[in-house]
Amino acid sequence: MNRFLNSLNLVGVCALALLCVVQWRVNRRLNLEWNRQEQIRLEQAAAHEEQAGIIAGQAADLAALRAHLERVTGEFEQTAARLAAADEELRQAVEARDQLKASVSNWAAAVTVRDDRLRQAASQLQTVIAERNEAVRRHNDLTERYNTLVKQIEAQ
Repeated sequence: MNRFLNSLNLVGVCALALLCVVQWRVNRRLNLEWNRQEQIRLEQAAAHEEQAGIIAGQAADLAALRAHLERVTGEFEQTAARLAAADEELRQAVEARDQLKASVSNWAAAVTVRDDRLRQAASQLQTVIAERNEAVRRHNDLTERYNTLVKQIEAQ
């Protein structure tokens, strides 16, 4: 019976060894799968963190873009208002220019009329001067004849 127990013990030890090998293989395969899954989880966590960083950066960029767009929109509205004011000033300046052109035309016509009148007055003045000179010359002649007559009468 001792032999039988030894044989049975040997068979039991071999079965236990076989069971340990099978269990070891199963545990090894499960451990490798767990390690692979853990590596995938770590890679995905890193990718998730990277994407979260990218999303945060893009959100910041979007907020900056919105702020810039609001500022540009405000500047555009201000520029549009200034442009409208400048257009109004230009319209007023054009009206003033047109009025000034009309005034200059009227002034030029008035100057022309004045120059014509001055020429006429100068012509009349020349005529009056000539008549005065003639009157003075005749007066001088008359005075000279009078003086001559007075001298003749006194000499007699």
